Amino acid sequence: GGFNYVFKPFVNMRMKMAQLRSRGDPNPVGPELELIMATYDEATHTNDFLDALLPLGLVIFFGMAVPLSVVLLVVVVLVQIRTAAWKLVFCHRRPYPVVCQDIGAFDRLLEFWYPVVMV
Repeated sequence: GGFNYVFKPFVNMRMKMAQLRSRGDPNPVGPELELIMATYDEATHTNDFLDALLPLGLVIFFGMAVPLSVVLLVVVVLVQIRTAAWKLVFCHRRPYPVVCQDIGAFDRLLEFWYPVVMV
């Protein structure tokens, strides 16, 4: 989340639509609408992963000291899921599918956390 990754693309898209309407163009739909949407680039994708993994890491490391943090994590994750879904549907173009072997550096991060979870 954050303003730059959720609301800024939405506001930019709405401003472009207003410019089109001021020129007399009808409201864009379908592929025309996707052309004025922001691209779902690698930085946005990485931020989405970090938004999910950082709270998880905090709960993994400090959940025993503050058990209420587990409940807060569930609430945060539910909000993040809905925010990411809204952002992908209404603010960004459909991402082009790319075949990957794993989730990159985040895979190594999760492998580092596994032994900590077992303790």
